[in-house]
Amino acid sequence: MQGQGLRGFSAKALSLVFAGVFRAGPTRRIITAMTRTPTVLAAELLLMLLPIGHLVLLPVAGAAATGADVALLVLLVVWCAERAAHLERATSIARVFSGGSADGLPPRRYLTGLAVLAVFGLWAGLSGSWGFHVPYALAKGAATVALALGAGALATSGIGWRQAVDAWLAGAALALGATAILGLTGAGAVGAVAARGGWGVAGLSFPRLTGPFPHPEMFGDYLVITAILLWALWPTLEGRAHAAGLALAGAVAAGLLLTASAAWVGGGVAAVVLGGRASRRGRPVWGVVIAAVGVLVSVAVAIALVVPLDLHVGSVHVATAALRPGIWKESLLALAVGPIRGVGAAPFLARVPDPLAGMAPALWDAHNAYLSVLGQFGLIGFLLAGAGFWLVVSGVRRAAPPSRERTAVLVALLAVAVHAMFMASEDLRHAWMLVGLAGVVAAQGRADVPADHVEASRP
Repeated sequence: MQGQGLRGFSAKALSLVFAGVFRAGPTRRIITAMTRTPTVLAAELLLMLLPIGHLVLLPVAGAAATGADVALLVLLVVWCAERAAHLERATSIARVFSGGSADGLPPRRYLTGLAVLAVFGLWAGLSGSWGFHVPYALAKGAATVALALGAGALATSGIGWRQAVDAWLAGAALALGATAILGLTGAGAVGAVAARGGWGVAGLSFPRLTGPFPHPEMFGDYLVITAILLWALWPTLEGRAHAAGLALAGAVAAGLLLTASAAWVGGGVAAVVLGGRASRRGRPVWGVVIAAVGVLVSVAVAIALVVPLDLHVGSVHVATAALRPGIWKESLLALAVGPIRGVGAAPFLARVPDPLAGMAPALWDAHNAYLSVLGQFGLIGFLLAGAGFWLVVSGVRRAAPPSRERTAVLVALLAVAVHAMFMASEDLRHAWMLVGLAGVVAAQGRADVPADHVEASRP
């Protein structure tokens, strides 16, 4: 029955996504618009491959490189080559750092934040000198530096907001389409896109959807961001583009539901914020309903994540182990061992048994990005990461005028930050590229506003 349910969802997702999105809208514009610069094309390629790039995983020193990392490397190489060929573009970035301004570039505060995040990556790599997993520390440090530089390359690539979001949504359509195709091939392939048990949950009547990602939490996080970005473009969609948007929204909602993930908490908080915005803009009924649903979902899921549940509804028996409090307690021990510099980069910080999968102790990451950074890299690493992200967000808030896209990236960053309380998400590629999208908004807020930006800004 579970395989049939997934195949039913897959068939609907295929018909919706491919019939809508691939006949009109983002993908057609990306394929046919050949006037982009090489850096913009590389940025679009990266945004499109963020999810499906995870179908290719290469183990590296206890971590994993993905197909999306290849696209990130391409963007960095093309960005550097283009700056070397056009030195005025490189000097314009230096001018921003020296206190000046340049059209099409994010403000100094934002770029400084990325620089601090790159320093955080260097600190992560250095942690191998006092930790117990030197290759992993070097890999994690290099990846963090590359992600910070990649976010900066995206923000300064010259890509427009609408171009970037179109590429992101095309990538989401590809991910949902790939998930649907794998699901349609039969129960034997379900393991590639979903898991029927594990991760502290048992008894669900459907397999938890992982999509192209290794874990449903990652897919859920990506889909929440996708939903918010789709909301940002919604008023500008007309005709076939509107039909494509409806198709994609339905597929995203179904996919997010089937992840059964803690990402629902972040999505609920985002709904509360956007509901409040709707109320202030003359839609009080819709605003209250959206906000109320957001409160209900976020609170209910947060409770389920920390309190063990054993529910019997008819013949259905669903149980959750609520492993996170035990994992968090174990992870805090790492902070106690090395409060200033941490214990060094490590793939796991806790050893806790899962009663739903037997009582044998299992290794876990911190299941909390803040505890993960504190435990591995101590107060120094935590302050570096916190200062970097604070500068990024405050730079966007100061540079970009109030608009729908500014609201979207800030709310999406908030949703990721909330979800990070229940997931060690500091390495998620799509979260870092969301930081790059925020820089695109900040850059356009400082430049002459193009026509598509004006359209996307309409409430």
